[in-house]
Formats: sequence, C-alpha cells, structure tokens
Amino acid sequence: MSDNGVAGRVRELVARHRAGWTLERGFYTDRDLFELEMERVFRRGWLYAGHVSQVPRPGDFFTWEVAGSPILVTRDARGEVHAFLNVCRHRGTKVCADPCGNADRFICPYHGWTYGTDGKLLAARLMPKDFNKADFPLGRVASTVRDGMIFMCLSDDAPDLDAAVEAIHRQVEPYELEKARIIHTREYEVRANWKIVVENARECYHCVCAHPELCKLMPHVAIDSPGQMEQFEREFAAQSSLWKEMGLSTEGVPMGDREFHAMRFAFRKGVTTQTMDGRPKAPLLGRLARPEAGVVACSILPAYWLEVSCDYALVWRLTPADWGLTRVRADWLVRGDAREGVDFHPKGVSEFWEATLDQDWGLCARNHEGVTSVGYVPGPFAPGLDGRATLGENGPAKFVEWYLRRISDV
Repeated sequence: MSDNGVAGRVRELVARHRAGWTLERGFYTDRDLFELEMERVFRRGWLYAGHVSQVPRPGDFFTWEVAGSPILVTRDARGEVHAFLNVCRHRGTKVCADPCGNADRFICPYHGWTYGTDGKLLAARLMPKDFNKADFPLGRVASTVRDGMIFMCLSDDAPDLDAAVEAIHRQVEPYELEKARIIHTREYEVRANWKIVVENARECYHCVCAHPELCKLMPHVAIDSPGQMEQFEREFAAQSSLWKEMGLSTEGVPMGDREFHAMRFAFRKGVTTQTMDGRPKAPLLGRLARPEAGVVACSILPAYWLEVSCDYALVWRLTPADWGLTRVRADWLVRGDAREGVDFHPKGVSEFWEATLDQDWGLCARNHEGVTSVGYVPGPFAPGLDGRATLGENGPAKFVEWYLRRISDV
C-alpha cells in the first residue's frame, strides 16, 4: 500500500471494497486497524455490559474489560446501577481484580485510595489539606438499564440509544426480563476476528448446512424453494394473528441499515420454544399466558444479541480480545421466581443453544483460518431466494456497510 499509516491503509481498503461482497483480507489481519476499530466502533458505541440479576443487592458488582478499558459495574446503597472505569484516580492502578462479588467499598491495592459503590472517593491517605476528595471520583461511564439489560458507552459524546431499545422493548416488554435471573453461563474463546463472529450471527444462509437442531424448530431457516416459502408465509400469517390476540407486537425492525434489529419469528407447528424437543423447560416468562409466542430475536451492533422464547432468554455479548480472538459470554435467563430442580433444570434450558453456539464458533474459527490466509479473495454475499433478504446474507452485507461507515469515521 502506498500510505504506511493506518488511516491511509483504511482509505485504500475501503476504496477497493465492492458493494455486496465480503471484506478484503486486510480488514481481518491488520493489527493497527484492530486498534482503530476499538477507537471508532467499541469506544464510541453502546455496549451491553450485563443483566441486572448480576447485581441484585446493594454492594453487588461485576467487572469487565473491553476496548482496553477495565469496567466496574455496581449497585449502590440507594439501589442505583452505575458503570465506572475500574482505574484508581491516583496513579492508575486497576482497583478491583475480582470478576464479581459484594462490597461496601473498593480499596486500591497500591496506595489504599478507597471508593464507595457510587464511585465517590472516600479516603486518600496523607494528601495535603487542600486536597478535595470530591474532585477524584472513579471515572464515570455513561450507562442505562433497559428491560433489565445494562448498557454502557465509553464515549463522552454517546450516540442516541432510544430508537434501538424502544424497538426491542416493544417486542420483549411482556416477558418482563427485568424480573428474570441468570441460571447458566458459558464463556467462550472464539479463535476468530470479531467481525467474523458478527457476520455469522447476522445470517442463516449457513443454517441448513450447520444447524440441524435449529432447522427442526424454525421453518424460515431451512427454506430452499418457492413452495416452502409460500407454506411458511401461510403459517407465519396464522401465527401472527394469534400473536396479536395475545397482545404481542408483530411490527418488528429487520436487519438493515440501522445498527439494531428486533423481530418475532414463527416456529414449526407443534414447537413453542428453542429447546431440543421444542417444548418449554421452564415456567412462562413474564405475563405470557400461553407458550405460542414465537421467538424474539434482537441485536445492537457491535456486541449485543438477545433471543427470547416463551420460557427463557439467551443474551450474549462479544468482546474483541485481539485481531484473531473474540471472547463471548452467553447467559441463559428464566423468570426470577422459578425454582431450580422443581420448575426447571439448567441443562434442559441451555442445551439447544449450547449446541448451536458450539457449531457457530467452530465455523467462525474455520472461516477465520481461511480469510486470513494468503489465498483468500473476497466473494459475493448471497441475495437469498428470489432476493428475499431474510433467506440470504443481507444481514452481514448490511453489517459490512455499517462497519465501513464507522471505520471511515463518517
């Protein structure tokens, strides 16, 4: 490339990109570009941090590190949830090393500066008389809680989040996810660039080849002919009428030019949830009176995915660790008053998506091996049957457009 700087390399890569095609190899292998992505994508956008059930009581906390920033999420004595930079205001030491717990204060291990659960500096040894503790709280990170989900933004100029969370709220409000609790967690290390993980999560063109369990439950992911499409549309119309009678939203936001989507999808006849046999494994969520609610699928780029069935929800976030490694945390939630061993067994709730996610991460790793090899050249995204976006790769194609706008700082 003619320009040795990362900005010049990005301009050249973007200029060469062919609309509707996959990204060039350099987008996945350039280490300097990875740092630029952290700055322009992950430090400027809203990120899902966790669920309120991770901090149910005053003093509860959890930590996370993303885009080079250690994060501390707390619930203070008044019950408010906060996100802070987990960095001492004295000399920059990471304050809390524990992944989660309960504390009434956080003491920096280096020189003992002490902070409250509201981030205020409570004590600083041997400082001069004119030292004002109020001037040195933990760095506050913009945060908000919507439908039980804790979102945060590292930018001082956080973009609007309302459109995304309101679209999702319309779909999930009856499930009362703010009253749910986590009953199972899996943490994955995916040997793939974070963009490959996103691209995989935004299309089901691969589902017929890779996800037999999913295809048994969801008709739209296995459509290969116009006849199958017509049958699906009839079944979807019938289920949509039932959803309206149940007071559920049928007006979703598909994957497109926006950074979010929120849609309700139909199951095959006789299936009511995403479990191995398609039958509920836990009590119905929220105010649902019957299980025939379909499944709600939502996302907010770059790092938040949510799937809600009648009896449980799966929420997962991705964290880029390096240009070739992505960490994923997946949490399974059931209603807060459900009793383990009586109302549900964790394996019955989690095994469907555990199998599906294992399949996906294996595909992502193999995809990464290929696109980072010298033999890789970009290829065209599939438009889908008769150009129907939901059956092809419109999702990753639109993500690539979104990503190029962000990385170009437009």
